[in-house]
Amino acid sequence: MSHIVMASQLYSGMDDDWCTPQWSQRNHILRAISGTVLLISIQLHLSLRAYALHLGDRSMRWFLASLFVVQLAAAPVRIALAAHLNPDGLAQGPLCFKRVHKSDLIMAASGWLPLHFITLVITLRRFIFGLREGWGYIPFVFNGVRDDVTLFSLILVFWLVLPSIIPNNVVYLYSIHSYFLSICPLVGCRLILNSQKLKLDFPESLPISGGNRHNGNVSTVISEFDI
Repeated sequence: MSHIVMASQLYSGMDDDWCTPQWSQRNHILRAISGTVLLISIQLHLSLRAYALHLGDRSMRWFLASLFVVQLAAAPVRIALAAHLNPDGLAQGPLCFKRVHKSDLIMAASGWLPLHFITLVITLRRFIFGLREGWGYIPFVFNGVRDDVTLFSLILVFWLVLPSIIPNNVVYLYSIHSYFLSICPLVGCRLILNSQKLKLDFPESLPISGGNRHNGNVSTVISEFDI
């Protein structure tokens, strides 16, 4: 979204002095919004996967929902702070990029990484329990958790690499941001592709949180979800 807006303004026949502080700030906000929408979607994806592994556990549902609401509420605050943080960092030059400081990244990472990490730990804890019970080896479950770990690792590497790039060239930073917005959805699509190939060969008995067990096929268990 931010790239489309920027390109439309670059080629709209503006004067040579088009790179104003207001334009640079607006472009920076659009990039922040596009990244925020992606990370919120990732959190929703991780939360739904963790909830599915817990097979409708009410306490887990409310806990994951609370994490998601906290992230939704904090997102506009972080974007607003980023818009007014380091006002002296408004850049000039051919691309009119706003200079990004490490404080910007620390603020953003502190809001996203803990929630992603907590959700992933919940998923892995349940997955290990599933391995002991036998249903964790189902290809659909195993590959889903593998994709979650891959997605979180990609996000973690992204936040760790950025601080080393900022002192060198801000253009590199914005370029990596663009690739980040493109690669993460591709990792998420792996589950859709896997679901088209894998056979849902569930065992006859699936464990439910709290020690209860339901006999029968997976459709019987799903029909008892309290969502």
